[in-house]
Amino acid sequence: MPKTRKDKAPAAAAASSGAGNKKKQPAAPSQEELPPKKRQRGGAAAAAEKPDNSAAAASPAKPSAQGAKGPLPTVSIVVLYRDENSSSETKVTLSIDVLATVADLKRLIMVQTLGSLTPERMKLYTTDRFGNNTELDERGGNGGGLVVAYKGIDRDGKENKLTLEMLGNAEAGQRFVQNRTTLVPIMPKEFYQGLGMPPPPPPAPSGQAVANELAANAAANAQFRKAIKNRPKTPRKTRGGASGGAGAGAGEGEARSVPMYSPWGEDETRVIIDYLQRKGMHNGCWASISKELGTDPTEGKPVRTGVQVKDRWRNLCLAADRTDTKKMRHPVAEDILVSVRSIRTLANGKTPRQVGKLDDGTPKESKGKGKASASTAAPPAAPPAPPPS
Repeated sequence: MPKTRKDKAPAAAAASSGAGNKKKQPAAPSQEELPPKKRQRGGAAAAAEKPDNSAAAASPAKPSAQGAKGPLPTVSIVVLYRDENSSSETKVTLSIDVLATVADLKRLIMVQTLGSLTPERMKLYTTDRFGNNTELDERGGNGGGLVVAYKGIDRDGKENKLTLEMLGNAEAGQRFVQNRTTLVPIMPKEFYQGLGMPPPPPPAPSGQAVANELAANAAANAQFRKAIKNRPKTPRKTRGGASGGAGAGAGEGEARSVPMYSPWGEDETRVIIDYLQRKGMHNGCWASISKELGTDPTEGKPVRTGVQVKDRWRNLCLAADRTDTKKMRHPVAEDILVSVRSIRTLANGKTPRQVGKLDDGTPKESKGKGKASASTAAPPAAPPAPPPS
């Protein structure tokens, strides 16, 4: 039976699909055929040159042996103290590791004595051959520091003798509220590197050291302010004086005298605070404060003008409203800011011009000028009585 046209159609379709499968795929373009901007981004050559990091990502990284810690070396400590119940001297031998702090040692002594000795009443110290005592103080950062860092403790010695003194309750309570008077000792960096650990941060300064540093900074700041205040004031040159041209309103080569700006000192700021605390806000107070600040003996002009005093008060009010006063470029003392807030509270937040007016906006009575406000004006005279009829 001859094949019809319908029978030939599926065969032709199968033949065409087979030919399509055998069609050759286009080769990937070479690096020379790619544009210059894409030559390093694709292509078979770039894929061949790209390293395969799948194996490296699959295998976990091996831990370094530098951070591995072994058993810490120990130090032998012999604590001698006199028992309160008996006059005999008791000796307690302890073994601590090199990273034990003074607080850890006192807790260990309390455990060894079954809680009969509390850390708050313990006072440990070493004594050298000259009779000098070095106290192991647990106050300060990191529990008082490492025991092996104190003078009189030998890490390589067979035993280190410490003397324990029991304080009374009153003396222990007074000592508890006081700050540490000496810095917390630390070991050199080689000590911590030998144990495979980073060195601790530097200890915080004691209270006395902080007070000395603040006093030195205050003296340096006062000397700097004095030098700034007493420096010679030179007039600022105009454009005509600097370049030799004709300036606005000035002849050729002339310089206009412009006062140099000098920062406000704390003593000048306190003059403003003292005046406002004594006399309060009133109209013309800025000019009065300018007179109290004095005049320049060389020029005969006021050291600070009324506008400068007003600007200084505005900056003080802005500083008093801030919460992060320590981040200010020119920080102000805290007692000055407290005084600024109290003065603003007494004035109900008004300016001197607002204080000099009544609630309805009319000016108050001016002293020495014979003016009277509407509230204090005399009542009008009564009309004359009519003549009798």
